[in-house]
Amino acid sequence: ADQQVDVNQGSYQDMRMLYSVLPFKSFPILRKVVSFIYEIKTLDQDCIYTTIPNGKMGLSIILQGDAHIRRGNIWEAIPRATIYGLTKQTQHIKLSRHFKEIAIGFNPAVLAMFINDSMSQFSLGKTIDLCIVFDKADINRLVEKVCLAETDHGMLTAIESFLHRQLSPRKENAALFSAVHMITKEKMYNVNDVSTSINVSSTTLRNLFRDDVGISPKSLIRVTRITDVLHLQVTSEENLTQLAYKVGYFDQAHFIHEFKEVLGITPKQYFKNKSLAFDFYNFGRWTGSSFET
Repeated sequence: ADQQVDVNQGSYQDMRMLYSVLPFKSFPILRKVVSFIYEIKTLDQDCIYTTIPNGKMGLSIILQGDAHIRRGNIWEAIPRATIYGLTKQTQHIKLSRHFKEIAIGFNPAVLAMFINDSMSQFSLGKTIDLCIVFDKADINRLVEKVCLAETDHGMLTAIESFLHRQLSPRKENAALFSAVHMITKEKMYNVNDVSTSINVSSTTLRNLFRDDVGISPKSLIRVTRITDVLHLQVTSEENLTQLAYKVGYFDQAHFIHEFKEVLGITPKQYFKNKSLAFDFYNFGRWTGSSFET
């Protein structure tokens, strides 16, 4: 399909889908806890695309149209306002024509600051109606304000205000945040090394991740490594082997196995497909058919 890309503005357009990043850095809470906020629209036809694990979890508000997620052979309707957990595999999403959505991505462990329950309920990429997690009146007010906003600033103001009301700073866990930072930023890929660095047992670390991240530290390490790989250039089989060692795998076979487990295709299939190797907004979403095997 014909496509237009504006890297500097963080926007993407093809014949079916429009994507743009919203500028949230001037809002104090959003700047502190959010990784990205984007708006996605479809044009005059339906669109099926694939999401890949990116180590983020967050909130989604559908402003117009309908969305479905594939569970096995069934397309399951996505509620108008949802919270979605960390995914460990690709997911297929179907959007109706003239669709519009605002999505807010949080770093691991951050979203737990706004939610009283364990994050384990959002494991495996589950999408749960926000009205089940937060006060229904608060959610209805948020959706209404976002829908009525005439500018990006108006939408971001509504989201900032909602998060301010939900924020529970007493739930901040410095040790857990340090562990997440070590995995996602410092690329520490050994669970025992991470637990030792924050002076807790590996069992305690797993429990912390279960309650405040929703997946195990091992799963976050896997997703982080694969996501890092997707943004690198690999031009030959030899480079693929070197890449496996670079991101902490002991051998190429282990790397290939985990890559295919997460994306459903092998690294060779991925890097030979130019339409996959082009990540149009740094999170990694492509047409659904690209990942069919």
